Amino acid sequence: MIFDKNITTDSTVDLIPIGSNAGNIESIYISNAAHSHVLIDVYFEDASGTTFYLIRRVSIPSGAALVLTDNVAFNNNIFKLKITVEATSGTPIVDVLIR
Repeated sequence: MIFDKNITTDSTVDLIPIGSNAGNIESIYISNAAHSHVLIDVYFEDASGTTFYLIRRVSIPSGAALVLTDNVAFNNNIFKLKITVEATSGTPIVDVLIR
């Protein structure tokens, strides 16, 4: 299954909610189309709100992308996948593609 999301505000977004039958995730592609760099957190969160970070406060320069391939598979019956996006200036334009 493929998920995609376009994020254009400083925000925290559920990429894959608990119980959404995400299947086996192989990669998370995050690209920055904004004019400044963005800070990114990608993490799993369980129903009690406990978080397990894949990456935290990683800076992605304007026009660049980050691909996560290690340890991205998770039990979607227990966890959801979330992202936090913060632009260093201006408006973030972040595209996320999950395969």
